[in-house]
Amino acid sequence: MNSPKLTDDEIEAWMARRRQPAIAMLHTAKPDDEGTPGCWFGGDPTLPPDVEWPIYKHRQSGLELPHHFLAQINLAYVPQVLGLPPLPKKGTLFVFYEQRLAPIGIFDEEETPPLQSGEGARVIFVDHDTSTYPTRRPPPMPDLSVLPEDQQWPYQFETTSYQKWNFEFVVVETYPNPMCDNPFPSRDLPWGCLSRVNALEAAEQEQLIKRRFGCTRLEDCGVVEIPLHYIFGAADTRRMPTKDAVGKYAYQRHLRPISEDHIQLFKFACDDIGKHSLQAKPETFWINRNDLETQNFDDIIVWEDH
Repeated sequence: MNSPKLTDDEIEAWMARRRQPAIAMLHTAKPDDEGTPGCWFGGDPTLPPDVEWPIYKHRQSGLELPHHFLAQINLAYVPQVLGLPPLPKKGTLFVFYEQRLAPIGIFDEEETPPLQSGEGARVIFVDHDTSTYPTRRPPPMPDLSVLPEDQQWPYQFETTSYQKWNFEFVVVETYPNPMCDNPFPSRDLPWGCLSRVNALEAAEQEQLIKRRFGCTRLEDCGVVEIPLHYIFGAADTRRMPTKDAVGKYAYQRHLRPISEDHIQLFKFACDDIGKHSLQAKPETFWINRNDLETQNFDDIIVWEDH
């Protein structure tokens, strides 16, 4: 049965209730263009010497793989936005992600997938500015010949590090997408809002493209769409089970559910950061609200957003 058609006033009321601010991490036009101090994608981080580089231990082979470095965030420059959970006001966040074997790693019904157990992704919080430290290269790759041949193919296109690219912060508005199975139905939008969501997202894309490339007309920018990366924002994940959904199917019994106590900390379009990776996909990083309040970033759940 079709849902009743919403009036314009009803649509606006729904949109106002579900609108969530977010902080976009917007690439600069060129990799070396000036962005927000101490903030960049890829490249090498200024990870303090007493902090270990995260390692993913492949469950079947025991192979130890250094995580790829995704982003460095200088928290002193993150905008303070009304309605968003507070991040630490100083310090540095380092985001790491093992996008080769962790997402496609074989796990049975008795194991939690690596990206949800904390093995396949890490967020490291250092409580001070790390800009005075030298950049650090990742540890060397191990001998991949111990892997089965069918698991070696992603590496032939791999690079040790992603290209460094500076970014700046831009405060934006986000909405749950009615086309997705929202993990929190209480925050959902009805189908009648879909065209409005699409129009708002298109207008915001246009403004961000113009800002990134310094053009006044979209047709002069050379692109019509750019991948976006967010701190916080409305959840838009399609395959993520909530507490009530986990266990419906056998393969889901060991998935870690997302609850109302979790906050979407990041959304990364990993394909845009790791251009040479065939395995990277958009990923959402989730943190428990209490952990965020106590500045504990050790227990992160990652879901592929596709």
